[in-house]
Amino acid sequence: MKRLRSQAFQQAEEAWKLGLAPRGGSKREFITQMQACAPLHPATVLALARLCRKFGQNHRSLFSFLVAREPYGFVEFLDQEFTAANIPCYELANLYDYTTASLGSGLNVGDAAARWAEVQSALDRASDASEPEIRLIKNVGLLSAIGGYGDLKPSLAVLSFTSSLPSAQLSKVCAALVKRSIVVERRYNDTIGLWEGSDIDLEAQLRLGAQRMTERVGVAQLLNDTWRPRPIIAKRHSYRTGTLRYFEVRFADAPSFARSLSPSADGDGILVYCLPATKAEVRDLTALAIESQIRERRDVLIAIPKESQPLRDAVRQLELLRLVQNNTPELQTDAVGQPRAHHQRGHCRIHQGRTLRSHLRSIERRR
Repeated sequence: MKRLRSQAFQQAEEAWKLGLAPRGGSKREFITQMQACAPLHPATVLALARLCRKFGQNHRSLFSFLVAREPYGFVEFLDQEFTAANIPCYELANLYDYTTASLGSGLNVGDAAARWAEVQSALDRASDASEPEIRLIKNVGLLSAIGGYGDLKPSLAVLSFTSSLPSAQLSKVCAALVKRSIVVERRYNDTIGLWEGSDIDLEAQLRLGAQRMTERVGVAQLLNDTWRPRPIIAKRHSYRTGTLRYFEVRFADAPSFARSLSPSADGDGILVYCLPATKAEVRDLTALAIESQIRERRDVLIAIPKESQPLRDAVRQLELLRLVQNNTPELQTDAVGQPRAHHQRGHCRIHQGRTLRSHLRSIERRR
């Protein structure tokens, strides 16, 4: 029992580090709860809660899982003989087997029906796969079918955790399944997905597009053309004087910095948010920002973040998807590839928006 609690503690610690814990609770509460659930793997506990909500009858579904003697269920798992040296956990792959056995045709109903069908199709095509490969397919399939919840998604880090495979071994397993067109790497959100049967290798098109897209793509200009962040309001000034004043937000890099300083036509000033690509550009932009000519302008604020690469990557990835969609005519008639590309682009747009808002919030907190 002591060994089981120690193992559960280590797993809960890892789940916390991966950001899998639900919001609102403390680390101590989360670890205590996960220890109490052993030998259920922490990822299984979190996925089980999602499954119960998706298929209704929450309490009865959870109660049935815990006490009913059903194929691949928890009770059947506990009937195994364990040794002190080998205490297995009830992992996501076990939960997948239980779900498909207990719900059966019920999985074919609802908005996630296609996802469950994709898992079975992948398993059918991988009938001669190794045990780690089968387990990985089930993990990816289950996490995809229940839908993303925070960081509980089929990323390499989470899959390594849920499948108990070292990252190096997991990479080899993934590479073997990618080669057989059973799973695909989704670079736009750093996850692994099941191959959906498209005639177009979207990931290959994205890699090819990335090679053609130069590193010097105008990220700042792309943001200015496609994104209109709300103005930054001078709240303290408004409270003190009763006069609302706001600054228009513009994005700039080293080549476009000078052009970004023209006075605002509508607002009381401009906030130039710089996106340096290198440390040298950080130095150059900083030197430009402290020039007396700019420093004396009360209608100009310059923001130079310490780290802009995540935002730059998000903008470039969204633009890459746009270019691939617009320059791959075959996608227009591909019943699988077109919706998938559209979904990826929508996800990238959401990710870019979140990243951008996070950057701008840091400015608002300082003003």
